[in-house]
Order: sequence, then structure tokens, then C-alpha cells
Amino acid sequence: RRLRVRVHQSASLANWLTAGGVLPWQWSCFNYPPGSGKDDGWCRTAGIQDGIEYSLAEGNGQCGKCWCCSKPAGSSLAAFRQKIDIFFGDTRRASGVYAIPGVPGRSFTNLGAGLTWHTGYYAKMEMFEPALKYWAERDPSKIAILMDSDVGYGGCSDEELMARYQKIVAASGGATVVLAAEPWLNPPARGVVEAETRLLPRRDAMFKAFGLTGRALREFLPAGTQTPTDDYMFLNSGFVMGPVGDLRRAFDCVKREGWWPNPPPGPYAKDRWDDQRGFHKCMLRDPARITIDYTSTLIATMFGFEGNLMDFRDSHVRNRFGNVTQCFMHTDCKDCRQRFVWGDWMRWLTRSFRPRSGRES
Repeated sequence: RRLRVRVHQSASLANWLTAGGVLPWQWSCFNYPPGSGKDDGWCRTAGIQDGIEYSLAEGNGQCGKCWCCSKPAGSSLAAFRQKIDIFFGDTRRASGVYAIPGVPGRSFTNLGAGLTWHTGYYAKMEMFEPALKYWAERDPSKIAILMDSDVGYGGCSDEELMARYQKIVAASGGATVVLAAEPWLNPPARGVVEAETRLLPRRDAMFKAFGLTGRALREFLPAGTQTPTDDYMFLNSGFVMGPVGDLRRAFDCVKREGWWPNPPPGPYAKDRWDDQRGFHKCMLRDPARITIDYTSTLIATMFGFEGNLMDFRDSHVRNRFGNVTQCFMHTDCKDCRQRFVWGDWMRWLTRSFRPRSGRES
């Protein structure tokens, strides 16, 4: 008999193990227990006691309007520490660590708990800014990934992930902030199509470094993408990777440039601020800092792609264009009409790793 071992990913287990694990940059109010002798003077000098760090804020907003703030000196999230920290924002979920959909093996930390989506896409800034500030002040060279919750994992190793990132950076002339690509410019912006077309030599250099060709990519592109202005050449901000110091500077630019004072009628009318719009403008303003993964091997934006781009074999997702194990896949726009619904495929992929009832021998 052979023993079959199944890999099981469990978001509920991950969050049970990290229950009560406050994110390390999140402070909460500390009320002085009656008769404890603790007061403002004590809070000012308390430092770290019994695993809790105290800070006298005097109502400056560190923990709302409270005078004394506290937070765990460590974090139970460290139990799931990866070489590369991955963050996402979902206002509907509690704080904690969640298994990334797709192939088991990676998790991401939710930064959106306790917030609301009342500000539209600007809520992303409210989620990501505290984390970027926290890490940039402590370890600006630390590599991190900020991504949407509908990004899945294909099974590439840490070594493959970093090797591709570094190769993309080198082919881009040293731009350290890497975003996903997509076939269409979204949202529309005057002059961006022409400006990003002028960056195609950077894509050609990247293809050369990876041994890829634009002709081979045509097999997998959505039907109708046959012109330079309808190619896999525009950025998608559902995935952003780089050193946290550089990420913080990039998001500072996006915060300023993402505003859209007079959006056109239609689906964009509600979006007064759009991070993707901001990233388009910031990349064109400083292409030496921000680039795109044109190869789709680090991060692939799946909307509109033909169903033959990805293949599932040996418990990993294979990118047939790059002929490598895929790292991440963004299955955005789940309610949009498309020939192949990648969101459904990702749900199938995730379920395929769950244990089934019955004995196996």
C-alpha cells in the first residue's frame, strides 16, 4: 500500500492560530485600571512590560483620542512569517493571516479589517499607508507585495519569485517597483496610450532576458488585441511588489496623482480617485522607479486571456507562454463577460487541494 499525503490549506485554522494578533503598527487605547497606580507618568516611561508596549500619545491620534496607547510588542503573525510578506485589504474580513487561493503554500495578511469602502478605491491608501510607513521606517529594503484579494498563487518557489523579480528590475533599467500588466488601458487617460507605447523597448528587453517573443504571446492574448495600442502593455495595480521604502514613495505619488476631478459618465463616474490611474501617471513621470511585468510569469492579469495560457500539472500551475511554474494570477472582474472565467477556474484549483471524504489506500 502507498500512503497518500494531501496538502491542506485552511484559512480558519490560520486565523485561529493568529487570533487576537494585532498588526504591529496598530495601537489601541489603554485604560488605567482603578487602584493600579498607573497614570500618564507611568505610561510615559512604561516601555515594554509583559509583552505589551505602551506609549503616551496625549490624544494625538496614535490610538484615536486616547491618552495612553498599547500594542503587543511582538505579533502572533510571526508564526506565518514568509521570506516575502504579502498584504491585501478586505474590509469584510477580520484581521489575520489567510491562505492565498490556488496552490497551497502562501498566505497574506489582511490590512482592511475595521475600515469601510466608503471612499471607493481611496480605501486602498487607508489600508496600505500605515503598513508602508511602519516598515519603511524600520527596514526600507524589505521586499513586500501588496495585492488584491482575488490574486491566486501558482506554486513558484521563493527562489523563482525573487529571480524573476530581479530579472524584471534589471531589464527595466533598475526600476524596483513592479506591477502587473493587462491588455487594455483602464481607466482611460489622455495621452497615456501613446506614452506607454514609447516604453515598448523596455518590454522587448524584458522578453529578451526571459527568452520570450511578442509573436509567441499572440497565441494567448484576447481576440482582437492585434495592435500596439491593444497589447499586453498597460499596467494593472492589483499587484505591486518592491522594497517598502520605494513602495512608500510610489504610493505617495499615486496618492497625489490618482484624483480624477471630472470622470466621464458611465462605469467610472463613481471613481473620483483611482490607484491604477495614479500608477499610470507616476510610472510615466518616473519610469526609472516603476515598471511592469510584461512577461506574465511573476504576475499574470487573467481577464480576457484564452483558457490555454495556464496549465495545471504536478500540483503546480504552468504558464505556457513563459514555460515556467506561475507565481501569481490576478482573476479580476469576476462579473465581467469573458470567454474563459478565470475566477471560476481559481475556485476549482483551490478546491482541488481540499481533503475528500473516504479512505484512500
